[in-house]
Amino acid sequence: MRQITFANRAALFGASLAAVAVIASACGSGTTTTNPSDPSESPSPSASSTSPAAKPIPTQPQTGKLSGTIPIEAVKLSPDGKQLTVSYYIGPEACHGSLDKADVSQNASGVSVRLLRKPPAKADESIACVDMVELKTTAVTLETPLGSRPLTDGGTAKPIKVTG
Repeated sequence: MRQITFANRAALFGASLAAVAVIASACGSGTTTTNPSDPSESPSPSASSTSPAAKPIPTQPQTGKLSGTIPIEAVKLSPDGKQLTVSYYIGPEACHGSLDKADVSQNASGVSVRLLRKPPAKADESIACVDMVELKTTAVTLETPLGSRPLTDGGTAKPIKVTG
């Protein structure tokens, strides 16, 4: 039977301590996913990482691969009920296109807003696209105040919660 000496214990303790340090550091190096539609969720300063997985991944321009509509993120209503500030996320214009126009359909039973995408001009193989988006807004004017009518995203057919 092998006798454990003080030197062996110190080496074993040191190795155990090193293993715990490696595990603890690995626990904090992941990326944090937040829901952009929930403003209460924001990444903490410790959520940023310098690991390669946290860097944007270059892709090619999305010409022909994008849907013709841009999903609506949020809508804020003006006090008079006729002006909508529509928020949406979109990537760099050269890669993901831009907002072409907001198409509004309205009647007595509801209002539908559809954001139409203008595709990127021409696929340029020299452009490195990254999976980053920016929150942008556009203004929409209704013929009559929104009132109690429901508002839907004409591109996704989902109801939109209106603030304001």
